[in-house]
Amino acid sequence: GMTLTHLWPVEHLYNRVPQSLFWVFALGWVIHFASSRSERLASTAALLIALPLMLMTGLVHVQVTWVVAGGLALLWIPEVALPRAVKSVVQVVGASAFYIYLTHMACMDLMERIAHVHNPLLLALGGVVGGVLAWLGAERLRQTSAGRTQDPQLA
Repeated sequence: GMTLTHLWPVEHLYNRVPQSLFWVFALGWVIHFASSRSERLASTAALLIALPLMLMTGLVHVQVTWVVAGGLALLWIPEVALPRAVKSVVQVVGASAFYIYLTHMACMDLMERIAHVHNPLLLALGGVVGGVLAWLGAERLRQTSAGRTQDPQLA
């Protein structure tokens, strides 16, 4: 990651390009596929070895803390008990995470420009709600199109 940024400077894009943080995706894959105790120990070691590298690449301490704490939690906490209502919300937000990622900035921008909302918490909530709505719409479209292709009358 660090060498690539010297060969391919992207400061004008605020270093927000996939190749600058590919190692985060790779580390996530390692954590995801670690199933045995020895694999989890090796993944923990990789996470701790990556800790100073994360700080050297320009990530701020808060980001590094979330990556390390989240990685360790994923590796060593097999499940978390939640009340049913909270579990439902977490499941919906988890299922729609990709859509939240894709749409949150547009939703927040619309809220600022049209509704003149400037409260960061309301903007963040609006970004999440907008992403969930986008996911629900995509799921509805997927289900509708899947139903059409399976209908023998349309074949």
